[in-house]
Amino acid sequence: MKKVVHKKYAFRRLIATFGLAVMLAGIPVNIVSAQINNLDLGANEIYYYDPRAKNCDSSTSGPGTSQLEGFTLPASKGKTGNEEPIDEQGRVPSTGGRVTFSGFASLGQEFRDYYITMRWNYVAWNWNGTSVDQDVPQVKWMRDAPRKVLVTNPRNGKSIIAVAMEAGPAPWTGVDKQPSNTPKQGWVNPTRGTPADYTGRVSGFPPPAITALDAKQGMTDGSGDVLFYSWAPDQTAKPGPTTVANAPGTNTTACTAGGDISGADVIKGPSGTIPTVFYSQGDDRWRTLKFGDCGTVGACGCGSTSFAMVAATINKDSKITPQTTVELWNNKHWSTAGGTAWAAMHDAPKEFGFKSETIAEYGGGGSTHLNSSDLKKIADAVRGGKLVIASGKGTSGLFTTGGHLIVIRGVTEDGKFLVNDPKDNPTTKVSTNKAWDASVFLSESYAAWAFYK
Repeated sequence: MKKVVHKKYAFRRLIATFGLAVMLAGIPVNIVSAQINNLDLGANEIYYYDPRAKNCDSSTSGPGTSQLEGFTLPASKGKTGNEEPIDEQGRVPSTGGRVTFSGFASLGQEFRDYYITMRWNYVAWNWNGTSVDQDVPQVKWMRDAPRKVLVTNPRNGKSIIAVAMEAGPAPWTGVDKQPSNTPKQGWVNPTRGTPADYTGRVSGFPPPAITALDAKQGMTDGSGDVLFYSWAPDQTAKPGPTTVANAPGTNTTACTAGGDISGADVIKGPSGTIPTVFYSQGDDRWRTLKFGDCGTVGACGCGSTSFAMVAATINKDSKITPQTTVELWNNKHWSTAGGTAWAAMHDAPKEFGFKSETIAEYGGGGSTHLNSSDLKKIADAVRGGKLVIASGKGTSGLFTTGGHLIVIRGVTEDGKFLVNDPKDNPTTKVSTNKAWDASVFLSESYAAWAFYK
């Protein structure tokens, strides 16, 4: 593999912005750690979600799309940093040098105000910002037309359309305080894309774009906003602020920003976690059992399976399984054509000798979802030793594509929820191994119940 070392712009720019702009002949070469049910949550990535996304249309391609005409975006989420403004020729003040795709700078002030740097995949990157193994067709593709990226700040719901204008920042920025070439956080010299463990900066913007996003820079102390990135759904869109929002983690793709997440952080406080029995409704032992008129446990039994986890845990009785609860559900007519009747959440605990309390019930499939006060009640309940079952939203639910019930078994010190997802893969437990931002439940849940002795 031929090694190509890119030249940096002025070193003072690198120190001032922790960014990196490189070119050669105009072409850049440039949860908390805990053991719960034998699940190491510290080994799993925490996913973020924008609860402000509204009017989502799962049939529309766009936000969340990592590929455009066969070319992959180098990161779907990550922190950012400041870059220099540029003039009509795409020149930076510190050196007078031009950014890599400077031809687009003359298209208008909005192109200069809303440009983005990323470590584009047309080269593989070393930790110090040098790069190798150039993909010439991809460079040509990026030169052929201004390639636009949709960027959302999930902290405030603000989004922009930004134009790919330069490569960078160096991988060490936001991780190391000084330049180095000793990789960290899963990086292997050289790397295309962004490793899952990486927490540094994956992008850079000039001042107007940073202001429009109200974005806080990623710093070496771990602070800074984690932004969402995808190729813009409309590549002809004018660069600048937009009402389109990214919502990674959902099965939807095009959404409109808006809504209220005030109080999403009110549940911060002491951590609390309840070691909880895990059952999957897809387990071969009961997945084909009849579930009323709806179908089978595998298809419709999330409610009875969630309750089985709660009952087995509270009673410390491993003989209580989804087979136990689905028989009760069928006998009591709680297994409806649409899934579990909410009456089960009130009456089933009596059958097993414990209690329940309603945190919220806003109506099946309605537009009213759990609010910040409800989230605090859930967190307080779990911290007080109670298990919680929360309802799903419906056809665009986060954990499934239909209505869903899920167990909340823990809350972290910084306010993220730990769940047992009955629809989860029983071996990998992908959803169960994540710590979920509590604000997910502001748009994904419309009822919750707490259970205790």
